[in-house]
Amino acid sequence: MTASTPFLDREKPEVWTLDHVATPLADPNLLRAPFLDPRPVKFDKLIKDGETVKWREYRLRLPLPAGTDRFHDGRGDDDRR
Repeated sequence: MTASTPFLDREKPEVWTLDHVATPLADPNLLRAPFLDPRPVKFDKLIKDGETVKWREYRLRLPLPAGTDRFHDGRGDDDRR
């Protein structure tokens, strides 16, 4: 059990990620990578490279940062409205 379990059980947060990052997390046995948690992650939203999404009063653009590996996730640009 982790410290975040009570929060996750109570709040039920949405899980978003870039679509290519979701692949190994949704099916951890696919790559046979020992560093991945064996429990699959369910995602509420898959975001394409460079797509802009709205979250609350924010617009976030999530580009794949140049020079990163295939399953790396980047930070988005914030455009508050």
